[in-house]
Amino acid sequence: MTIRRDTLLCGYSFFVSIIAITFAFYYQYIENYPPCEFCIYQRIPYFFLIFFIPLLFFVNKFKTTFLYIIPTVFLASLVIASVHVGIEKSFFEFSSSCSSTGKQFSDIESLRNFLDETPITKCNEVIWSYLGFSMAQYNSLFSLMNFAITMFILLNKKTLEKK
Repeated sequence: MTIRRDTLLCGYSFFVSIIAITFAFYYQYIENYPPCEFCIYQRIPYFFLIFFIPLLFFVNKFKTTFLYIIPTVFLASLVIASVHVGIEKSFFEFSSSCSSTGKQFSDIESLRNFLDETPITKCNEVIWSYLGFSMAQYNSLFSLMNFAITMFILLNKKTLEKK
């Protein structure tokens, strides 16, 4: 039995995207870890793949070209997650609403406005970690692994045989 390259690529990418979103929602709604602004951004590539991949089954013309979008999306996910890690590690600051800052306020009204606009969870504060790695760091590794696997599948010209 042979598995077509496009079927394997789409099936794998769809499956890992569902796992990533399920994991994120589990920690948000079951474990009560509210996401920060960048945690929400990290979900966008996975949602894109969940909605994009089923459309590929209706496309015959330029299908091979469209398949190259999949590893590109995983690469975008890697970039977003890596930026989030950089914010967590204080390599750089994204925005005052996403990071805790030592901003000085001239009056109580400007402080009140700042607090009203500031989300509860800060991007530079790690609220969950396992073995010393934050969720953003795990997402970086997950995205890197998925980018490498999808590129391997895409560039492997042989059909994969299942015995």
